[in-house]
Amino acid sequence: MTAPYNDKVGDRLRSIRRQRGLSLQEVQRLSGGEFKAAVVGGDRAAVVEEVRFPLNISGGKKISGPGEFQRNYEKIITPEVVKAVSEQDFGKVFVNQQGVMIGSGQVWLSGQCLDQACTKTEVKVITIQ
Repeated sequence: MTAPYNDKVGDRLRSIRRQRGLSLQEVQRLSGGEFKAAVVGGDRAAVVEEVRFPLNISGGKKISGPGEFQRNYEKIITPEVVKAVSEQDFGKVFVNQQGVMIGSGQVWLSGQCLDQACTKTEVKVITIQ
């Protein structure tokens, strides 16, 4: 691949990240830091703090809130999910209009504006499958 092509791809990914309200620091914190440590360490309370409800899970189902998430933790945070999160290199996350993908789609993160001007955003996990 040529440098101009790589530059265009990088520009496009940055543009999508900004459109989705994702600051680079938030993406890095969730994809390579706190979320990863919580999942790999089995810290249920910390994992649930990084989730936006309703949470999309495999089979087209949704988890409505923290209590339901905790009751179904082992069914949601499977060994495959733990492996995908633990092996994710922040420098290689995939970003598109849906958000930020971890692994091969096991986890998706997305940003949400917290004010009308979208000067404050929050990145949370929206899908685990």
